[in-house]
Amino acid sequence: MCLAFSKTIRGHRAAIGLGIASYNWVRVHGTLGTTPAVAAGLTERPWTLAELVTAALAEEETAPPVAQPLKLQPRPGETPAPARELPGGRGWLRLVSGGTAPSMPAAAPPEPEPPPSEPPPGPGPRRMVQLILFGE
Repeated sequence: MCLAFSKTIRGHRAAIGLGIASYNWVRVHGTLGTTPAVAAGLTERPWTLAELVTAALAEEETAPPVAQPLKLQPRPGETPAPARELPGGRGWLRLVSGGTAPSMPAAAPPEPEPPPSEPPPGPGPRRMVQLILFGE
């Protein structure tokens, strides 16, 4: 099996997990000069791929996480705004204060447009614009 094809979901998850772990623990990134795990202070040096595989195989299997409903977290320094939960526990809608809804007049049914006698004119010529990306 390889990263491009997995016969089972278990093998696919293992391949994806190994790829993500090697990206964060083994691969030295050019912008950081080290691995993200070293930059975050999780380890003192970059791991080798052999160390990563050994650590992965030594880890015991755990139960899958249990889904928990989202809880509305008040923003720091603000009074809690009225909110409504989205269906299926997918999040919250907060009431935004300030502003009013415009009043809409009763709309009459639109009248059908007469067919055009001539086709509309095509777009005009394009105007060239110089973009300055890095300053002068």
